[in-house]
Amino acid sequence: MSQTSVLSMTQADPATRSAVYKLLSLAFKYPFPELFEAYQTGDFLSELLDTMSMLPHLKSLAQVQAGLADTVRRELTGITFQDFKSQYTKTFDVGDPQPPCPPYEGVYRAGIERTGILIEVSGFYKHFGLKMNPEEGKRDLPDNISAELEFLHFLTFKENQASEEGNQDLLKGYVLAQKDFLERHMVNWIPKFSDAMQRAANAANPLFGRFAEITSAVALAEFDLVRSMLEEFGNDPCLEEKNNGKKDTV
Repeated sequence: MSQTSVLSMTQADPATRSAVYKLLSLAFKYPFPELFEAYQTGDFLSELLDTMSMLPHLKSLAQVQAGLADTVRRELTGITFQDFKSQYTKTFDVGDPQPPCPPYEGVYRAGIERTGILIEVSGFYKHFGLKMNPEEGKRDLPDNISAELEFLHFLTFKENQASEEGNQDLLKGYVLAQKDFLERHMVNWIPKFSDAMQRAANAANPLFGRFAEITSAVALAEFDLVRSMLEEFGNDPCLEEKNNGKKDTV
């Protein structure tokens, strides 16, 4: 592998990227007391932004959001856990005729039947031996934002594992899977979801809108990153010779 590729992939540490995806996935799950406490203290956002700042392609985004933890801490002062759960439900789960911002890809993909989206997303999960957690109830739908972010957490985790093992075929395969999933799904609806969250500011706790905005920016930056990484793989003469005439598999 070329020195340029090694440098780029070292800077885009997959373990750190995996941690970012995990935190973003957690941000959209139904709140529980420990998570709410981490929001109130500012610890959750501080961890998220600190982790993002370790990655060159996300560092500027983290810097733009500097001070957000303190802002959220002030905004959540005096809000009880029950109040916060009610705000979550009114934003994502209930409404007339539907909630202001349903966290499901199929809602935002105009002209595409949701059934097809659910089948395709489920196919991605199944290919990697994954399935939805039946304990999640309604939120076990595969196009839920937390589920899709959790899937990218998994792919980047496996990318890191392949990198540590020195398995270049698997490494490229997991990067390619990220590119495909981001291109076919995340970048096609997360920005629209974020826009809807900003318009629903009166119905939503501002924290939810900020999470959506950050997630949209991360998805777009990650898409640019993985495309660049795949270009670097293609420019690596050693890898090209090794994979000559072979189909990339994971």
